[in-house]
Amino acid sequence: MSETAVREPQKQSLVNRDFILMMLVNVCLSVGFYFFQPVLPGYITSMGISITVAGIIAGLFSFTALVARPFTGLLSDRISPKIVLLIALPLEAVFGAGYGFFPSIAGLVFCRIVHAVGFSFAGTVTVVYGSFFIPKERMGEGIGWLSLGSILGTAIGPSIGLGLADMLGYKISFLIGGIIFFVGAVLVGLTRPPKMPTDQKAKRKIRFSDLISVKLIPLSFLSGLFGITNGILISFIALHAEGRGIPHVGLYFTIMAVVLVVLRPFAGKLYDRKGLTIIAVPCFICAFFAMLVVAYTTSFAGIALTAVLMAIGEGTSFGAFQTACVRAVPDEQRGVASSTFYLFMDVFQGGAPMAGGKIAELTSVGTQLTYTPLFAMSSVVMVFGLVFYVIYAGIQKKKGVRL
Repeated sequence: MSETAVREPQKQSLVNRDFILMMLVNVCLSVGFYFFQPVLPGYITSMGISITVAGIIAGLFSFTALVARPFTGLLSDRISPKIVLLIALPLEAVFGAGYGFFPSIAGLVFCRIVHAVGFSFAGTVTVVYGSFFIPKERMGEGIGWLSLGSILGTAIGPSIGLGLADMLGYKISFLIGGIIFFVGAVLVGLTRPPKMPTDQKAKRKIRFSDLISVKLIPLSFLSGLFGITNGILISFIALHAEGRGIPHVGLYFTIMAVVLVVLRPFAGKLYDRKGLTIIAVPCFICAFFAMLVVAYTTSFAGIALTAVLMAIGEGTSFGAFQTACVRAVPDEQRGVASSTFYLFMDVFQGGAPMAGGKIAELTSVGTQLTYTPLFAMSSVVMVFGLVFYVIYAGIQKKKGVRL
């Protein structure tokens, strides 16, 4: 094949047809994910199943994704990220819609597991595939734009899902949720993949390095620490606000989404010019203050300030650390880089609410739960993260590695 026949994404403009298609794919993926999250527990309990079982079924998603994700990078690197997406998104469509057609515990568990596998594959590979349509010198900015789909999903997915469930019932709403994923698959099919680099991995046996990139574990761990604070905030901020009589707490997510729409592309440009440290250090500091503010606030103003601080902290750190992982490996290893990036995020964001509930019980006085100690303790995680990052960055600098 001649050189002119192979499209070189690093020579393209950032705004190109395939990149825009992948942005829309990420919108479908994220809206679909957040569409199901608040609806499913209500559906399960409406069938007379206990809230404990509902929580277990809902929790299966995170742990299934954790197990499946390392194999996602392997498949992406050895086969093709486009093919993986064309398998994963229809799986999500079919088994997301399937929640409404298998009204039993066994049926729900089966659908939940397969749906989680599909999401794990699609969620990991979307950024990998989209990154091939981004000029290398603008990778931070490009991934910032690409990740805006996740923000849109957080902002509108839950309200669309709950609204349709109220108007049309659970079965029809699940069917519509499945269609959203199917639209994403159609958009993937319209993309024109560049020539993917290979290193002859398919000709050798599977190694541990094909599943997890050891050198990226510190970056994965540092990014995952933000998953602790975010997981605890998402799970308990509504209960915390209710206990203090703070109204309109749902606007927390809207404010955070609006701030992120403005910040992520800007943060990506800053990353491209200055590197990771200029983003990471303020992120840890802002998340630290966010947890303290929400712990002691007694007004909506405090909730709004928390949203802004977390948008700067957790929100911009996500894209920056993800970009750092993608850029730290050869092109043919972007799949394993992406799956490694999510490793600690899956563990910490899924496990933090479970541990957080118990911590809230142990630190409360009397019969009413209080979440102030939990939020205050979570701020310490950000101090630890900042110290860890400074030490890690110093070691990398001595090695001549630019973060």
